[in-house]
Amino acid sequence: MALTPDTAAEHFFARVDMNGKLGLDSPTALWNWALNGGSSALKGRQPLPTGSQVVYRGQAKAGYGLTSSLYRLCRRALPGGVGEKRLAEVETMVINAMREEGIGRRMSDGQLLSVLQHHGVPTRLIDFSSEALEALYFAVENYDTVDGRLFVVSAHGRNRSLTIDLDFSPHGDRQLRWSDHARGDKYAADAWTQTVALVDPKDLDPRMIAQRGVFLVGGLNRRSAGRSMRVKVAGQSRPVELERSLYPDVTTLGINFVTTVRNPHQSWPATGWTIRIPGSWKPELRKHLETVSDSIRRDTMYPPVDEVWRLANYAVLENLTRGSRG
Repeated sequence: MALTPDTAAEHFFARVDMNGKLGLDSPTALWNWALNGGSSALKGRQPLPTGSQVVYRGQAKAGYGLTSSLYRLCRRALPGGVGEKRLAEVETMVINAMREEGIGRRMSDGQLLSVLQHHGVPTRLIDFSSEALEALYFAVENYDTVDGRLFVVSAHGRNRSLTIDLDFSPHGDRQLRWSDHARGDKYAADAWTQTVALVDPKDLDPRMIAQRGVFLVGGLNRRSAGRSMRVKVAGQSRPVELERSLYPDVTTLGINFVTTVRNPHQSWPATGWTIRIPGSWKPELRKHLETVSDSIRRDTMYPPVDEVWRLANYAVLENLTRGSRG
């Protein structure tokens, strides 16, 4: 069976699911794992790593790839494949178009991308959470008849990476760190290909704070020396090499998804693990999330600030009116 851009991620991640290795065989087991910050594991097994470079992402549909919205937009328009140069060109077009509309005054290009990502404009940033519980919400928020997925990624970098952490503040360069790193028609300079960087916007946007939101960004994932991705295909006794054109359809970032906890593979700038969440578990997990001290539910994860200003004004005016009558 030939894999396609729409089926490659499902087949790839099914081979590396960590549920069995971590003992996550029920919603209760998964809940306890997430409640402990993703640090627990079966007795005698090494838990997944935690720390400032480890981030989490939940997706309500397990068959989706770990891909940026900008890549998906380009992939739909260019079914023959998307190279780094084309992706960089479209990114520049988005930034320039926004600035022509007056959006981004006194902001660096990185800050502008963060704001655009908040508001649904396609960028190469991918949303993550710094904690497991918030990411779990996005894996179970809807589609109860479909399995979800939780990703855990350690952005450890390597010697040739541009950086591990990116600062988008206006005090540094206005231009993106990776601008002009495209090389030829398809690829990028090695330093950018080998980069998976963590971005913490540190802003006061209530939605990002509620979601413990951070971003991962990096060079377009591609097959190279020491880097390979394998899938299990029906009729084959052993996993086979994924077609190189499908690498970024599984993940646009250079993440090595594994089923063990060990020293990072030096051909990859990040290591990842994935957990499948059966659709039948989702309702119970949502109930658990609502019971934590800072309740995690739709209203708290998507604060409706823009929609409640009338309510706030009414409450203030009502209070003032009562005061004048007293």
